[in-house]
Amino acid sequence: MSRKQVVKSILIVGLLIVAAAGVFYAIHLYDNRSTGKAERQNAAPDPVYLYLGDYEYEVTDNIKTYLLVGTDGSGSKPNAKHYHGPMADYQLLLIINKTKGTYGFVEIDRDTITDVIRIEEDGNDESATTVEEQICTATWYGRDIEQGLDNLTESVSYLLGGLGIDGYYAVNMDDIDKVNHAVGGVTVKIEDDFSEQDEEMVPGAEVHLTDEQAVLFVRSRMDIGNGSNESRMKRQRVYMQALMDKSREEMAGNKTFANDLFKELKGIAVTNLPGNRISAAANLVYKSENLGTYEIEGEHTIGRVEGDKRDYAQFYADEESIAKILTELCGLGEGHEY
Repeated sequence: MSRKQVVKSILIVGLLIVAAAGVFYAIHLYDNRSTGKAERQNAAPDPVYLYLGDYEYEVTDNIKTYLLVGTDGSGSKPNAKHYHGPMADYQLLLIINKTKGTYGFVEIDRDTITDVIRIEEDGNDESATTVEEQICTATWYGRDIEQGLDNLTESVSYLLGGLGIDGYYAVNMDDIDKVNHAVGGVTVKIEDDFSEQDEEMVPGAEVHLTDEQAVLFVRSRMDIGNGSNESRMKRQRVYMQALMDKSREEMAGNKTFANDLFKELKGIAVTNLPGNRISAAANLVYKSENLGTYEIEGEHTIGRVEGDKRDYAQFYADEESIAKILTELCGLGEGHEY
């Protein structure tokens, strides 16, 4: 299986820690502290403006944004002479609206064509060029994975009209079996036919996924269903929802579950978020209404961009669709031409 076929629902780990371990710490350690009280304030900050197409929009609500990333198994090996990072094959933006008491997710297609900064291998970004290419390549550039993830947040921000990103949480796809094992597996309804790989996984069956089955369910692409990235992303959403439901069930019956899970998975993530900010975000998620996952509309094509030697899958996002989604999640004022 090539790296182009790898699915990144591992970002679920980030969500799980936000929604599970973070909740444990937020409720039991931070609930009565000033930091928690500050996070619950609903007053909007200074005006923020987004630029999509020919229109300027004001963000009317007080929001927090966290980018959850699943990276693939590509990139430089340890002690390599030149560093190249993995691809960010799955990206999900968590938007918490503190004003309205809601939260939701924006799923970003890894093939989205947008501005990506080509940072030098030594980390020098002063002479870096900016090109339009697949957003998943942003983590390839830079001196290390942290700079690559910072670069990815810049590309996501640009795609979304300049929306600020408050932090990221990334996990490598190789750890999906660890995530599944940590929660004791999850139950999903199978829609695509996996029978050639596993006779249990046939359309219509409800399967409590083993660790190996979870890898198949989340990572398979070209040889499953119609082989499209859209089909794969749909399975990722199904798995994520099942994982969230399972974690809530476990927390209800086991007071140490979230704490144990946090410790077990802590070593496999790369994040720029300190524990107290994860806890504060988790507290907000726990108390807010889930608006679901939004998919940006646009056009899927095959082509090449600057520097490519062959054609790749491309997705061109519709800016009106982005504006509509962000209006629901962030509260945008009426757009004005600029």
